[in-house]
Amino acid sequence: MSEWTIDTLKKHFDRRFKDQDRAVTKALAATEKRFDSVNEFRQTLADQQTTFVRNDVAETRFKGIELQLVRITDRETEVKARGIGRNDVWVILIAVAAVVISVANYLKHP
Repeated sequence: MSEWTIDTLKKHFDRRFKDQDRAVTKALAATEKRFDSVNEFRQTLADQQTTFVRNDVAETRFKGIELQLVRITDRETEVKARGIGRNDVWVILIAVAAVVISVANYLKHP
């Protein structure tokens, strides 16, 4: 005869069901923990999409900044050119004055 009785079978299966229930609970907890990490990663990606500048917007802004730099550079070149022109005028005026003074001195003392 077998050693299994209704009582021993009940205890055996109760223990097995409890063990399986614990195993399922642990597996669900581990899966939940993994999904929490995945959801956190997804949330990070979603946050990046809302905080990063879109490529077309960045290109438009960079083109605007580039245009401003070109204008500033052109303006700076223009201002420097005017300054050089003013210096040239002074040099010419001083040269003319020197010639006039030299001619006047020559005419006074031939």
